[in-house]
Amino acid sequence: MDISDITKARDRRDFDTAISGCSEILESGDNPDALELRATIYYLMGDGRAAFSDYSILVGWGVENVKTLFLAAQAALYVDEYMKAIEWLEAVLDGAIRTGNHAFDKGAWLALAFAKMQIDDHQAAIDFVEKLEAVSPKISLPVPHAGKVPMLTLQEIREEIRRRQLRF
Repeated sequence: MDISDITKARDRRDFDTAISGCSEILESGDNPDALELRATIYYLMGDGRAAFSDYSILVGWGVENVKTLFLAAQAALYVDEYMKAIEWLEAVLDGAIRTGNHAFDKGAWLALAFAKMQIDDHQAAIDFVEKLEAVSPKISLPVPHAGKVPMLTLQEIREEIRRRQLRF
């Protein structure tokens, strides 16, 4: 089975076949494309821990693609690995500056606001919220956490940050 066949199995939502195909390719050695595809499939299956594990390996191999780093951060958020998510989201923004690929900036800012809030870095979280409000005040994006992927708005994040600040 090659990457094309695996992609077709994934698109059919035949996840078991797709995972098996990726694992078979990976048995013959490091293959970033197969590993990234398997991580994505795990994420689609709702297996955030396996997705996070594969993305951790992939990033460890030195993958610097902005999209891959963003997806890795999403997997980290899904399993509440906030420090790793922050590291990878910051790498997304650094990569955007380096490559000119700004497609993931707003998603990264929103996810960073959420992750910073989760580690009680409220001022940094507010800074990201305000940055987004200046360019896209009505934004609403899925922000994975606690094994779910709810849609969050800037207003919801701002209100939660305020609520948490009152605790301190």
